[in-house]
Amino acid sequence: MKKFLGLMVLMGYDLAQSDVSDKRRSICWQAAERAWININFDGASLGNPGHAGVACIARDDQGLIVEKLAEYIGKTTNNIAEFGAILKGVELGMRLGAGKTYLEGDSLFIINAIRNQWVVSWQLRRWLTPITEVLKSFEEFKCHIYREGNGLVDDLAKQLAEHKTIIDSLYSEQ
Repeated sequence: MKKFLGLMVLMGYDLAQSDVSDKRRSICWQAAERAWININFDGASLGNPGHAGVACIARDDQGLIVEKLAEYIGKTTNNIAEFGAILKGVELGMRLGAGKTYLEGDSLFIINAIRNQWVVSWQLRRWLTPITEVLKSFEEFKCHIYREGNGLVDDLAKQLAEHKTIIDSLYSEQ
């Protein structure tokens, strides 16, 4: 049975707490639960449309980088760059045989689109369909992280868009 668990944190507050005014949550990257994998993804477009890059990094439950992917994708919009990044991320997860996966991206538009909570225009639907098809192969997945917890792929995607090439020094960080 496939499950979708939405991990939603809003403005630094844990929504599961009854008194949200005093329950702040740390916004940082965290390793996955045992037997889960983290896939951080991000797309960036400098201008809209503009030069764009996508990046994803898969980490195991110890926080070690298992695989990474980064690509300059030419001139496009920010939404297409984000869709391209999550598509690369879910394909990476499928290739790694990840059954339980945290898909960590900072675009609420993308997260809500794959959760079928927001309407996606017909122009973007062609990007959403293959993502949702790949997600069917996952046993379970959780989504969303703030930009502060997605720093490595955020920086990498922006560097790719800016320089139109891969920046090797960003890959060496674990």
